[in-house]
Amino acid sequence: MSKKYASLTQLEELKEKTEGMKNNLISLVWRIAVSPKWYIIILDVDGGGELGRWTTSDWSKIKDFCSTHDNHGNEIYGLGMTDNELARLTGDYIKRKREKINTEKLITKIDKSLEKKAMETGKMGTESVSVTMELTEEEKEKFMILDGYDDSHYWWEFDDLTLNITYTEDIS
Repeated sequence: MSKKYASLTQLEELKEKTEGMKNNLISLVWRIAVSPKWYIIILDVDGGGELGRWTTSDWSKIKDFCSTHDNHGNEIYGLGMTDNELARLTGDYIKRKREKINTEKLITKIDKSLEKKAMETGKMGTESVSVTMELTEEEKEKFMILDGYDDSHYWWEFDDLTLNITYTEDIS
């Protein structure tokens, strides 16, 4: 029998603790169920039973949950997968999460390229390091909205999908 938690935060903490256990081979998933009076958020061992649950009569709390949670990049099971509004909210969250990951990969790609060039050329201090790299359309769009490359250390321009970027360390 699973434990009923007084707050959603406690249930989320249980998930973090369980997933953080050394050599943990279980997969935890979220499920949303409904009863005549309650909406229920359930933490399940995937294929192994219920660990805990939290209940609410407030639909907005369920919507808020679905806009910030997923199951390893997939929809939340039960009502979270079958209710159009909840599925859309979880889908939007998954999309935002993937975009963040893709943006982080782009930043790493650019920074590693600049770092590699600095190591190859031995440039240090205030010497500029420049690289040219081909980006996809999607990467170019992401780059154009990044804040980190619009400061005094970077100069960049595009020639179609080719990014020419220069980094100069400012020693004050």
